[in-house]
Amino acid sequence: MSVGGRVSPLSLGDLPQIQSLTVGVRRLLAVQRVLVLASDQRLVCCWHQQGAWRWTAGSLPVDSCRDGQPMQREAIGELLADLLLDAGVVSAEVELLLPLASAHWRVLDGVVPSSLATPDLLRGCLDDLDWPLDNLDQYSTFSACSESVLAIGSTRSMLQAWIDVVEIADLSLRRVDWALSSALRGLRADGPDWSGDVIWLLASGPSVRFILLRAGVPEVDRVIDAADPVLLRQDLRQSIAAWQAMTAQVVPLGWQLSLPELLMDSVLPMIDPDRQEQLLEHPFPWLGMDALDGHGSDALAPFEQLALRGLQEDIYA
Repeated sequence: MSVGGRVSPLSLGDLPQIQSLTVGVRRLLAVQRVLVLASDQRLVCCWHQQGAWRWTAGSLPVDSCRDGQPMQREAIGELLADLLLDAGVVSAEVELLLPLASAHWRVLDGVVPSSLATPDLLRGCLDDLDWPLDNLDQYSTFSACSESVLAIGSTRSMLQAWIDVVEIADLSLRRVDWALSSALRGLRADGPDWSGDVIWLLASGPSVRFILLRAGVPEVDRVIDAADPVLLRQDLRQSIAAWQAMTAQVVPLGWQLSLPELLMDSVLPMIDPDRQEQLLEHPFPWLGMDALDGHGSDALAPFEQLALRGLQEDIYA
């Protein structure tokens, strides 16, 4: 600005070189681990700051992600970068949770967690798995689950697409996990003391995903059409009856419902105390809602909370 014909000198902070250097130093000093949960509808980012968990969320452009596959990598990467920039997160190391539809899992029969020390031997078990993944075009990993081991796999193209998204956002990718297996860890982390089987229902597009857990291990996993509430309830009861007939063992059922309100209203009448069934409440003590700084238009959904809780437990325990 000119005053009396004289040019006011720039402050050091106004010099482009200094501004660039300042940003670089902030990136080095303030690297923040950020949990990023991806779905076909939105991205949720969550990080720990000043003793509290903060989060922000943004809706994806229509059809930019379909069945877990990023169809518009540039748009998704730009959204991720903008969300963190708007939240004041200058530099981030991303812990990415892949969408529900992006991967598959199977319980490895007869394999115990101690086998995780020899992953090369475990990979031999993949040849016999009944899952829709080609051994030549898959990325797989293994995870302990109670006294069993889960094989978790995705296509390499799916994984690479999400790696590209993080690179487009100009962020560092520290780790990749799967939302469903992380949510299962979340169930185990804070769930009530329950010794019976668990019916876990979660929304999967226009359907409901029915997962039956025994001793914390997924024994049944199927998708049920949720368009008609009556048919949904019938199908759920038939699935439960078939499981109990197959195992020849009837134990109390706990219902864990990670569902939107409309589906909750359809399912809640099914829970029958006369059959020793009960609704399992999940308090999410780690996620004090009064401490959140949420920028999304909607609150965190139950499944999102479970998935983030499972990753938080795995990283920060």
